[in-house]
Amino acid sequence: MGFQLMLEQANSFYVCAKMCGNKMKKLEGRIDIYATPMIVNLSFACEVYIKTLLDYLENGSKKSHKLNELLEALPDEKKSRILKEVEEKHGALADAFGIPVIDTVADAFAKWRYSYEVSRVSCDIGYLFALTEAVRNMCCETIYGLSWEKYCKTARINSDLWG
Repeated sequence: MGFQLMLEQANSFYVCAKMCGNKMKKLEGRIDIYATPMIVNLSFACEVYIKTLLDYLENGSKKSHKLNELLEALPDEKKSRILKEVEEKHGALADAFGIPVIDTVADAFAKWRYSYEVSRVSCDIGYLFALTEAVRNMCCETIYGLSWEKYCKTARINSDLWG
């Protein structure tokens, strides 16, 4: 597919997630109308951002939707920098039981896409946003040598969706 097109697709899903998140913040009452599409789009954006990096770095194509497996496929230096940024934005990388938070959101795309089939589903949205944005930032830096904000200016992505 090509890493440029992959990055654009990931950006599209990220922008949709941000738009749902912005609407959800303003909505009183039923947040579920925006929560599910926000999580599905956000987790898929994260997946495609990671696959974009893998494609660009020629680390092979991964067919998985699991974010933890995809992140593991990245070179250690990239993965460490991503996790450091996530930790700075979100806080702990593991929950109170020592379980890595990435393992709890790894299947968010599949779980939330079919959330109507189960009685309970949860997601650490703050962590998922931090992870997605860290991987997105790594894509912009690695591929174009730009920050997300500078990339948005060149790609004409609306500034209210930058952060």
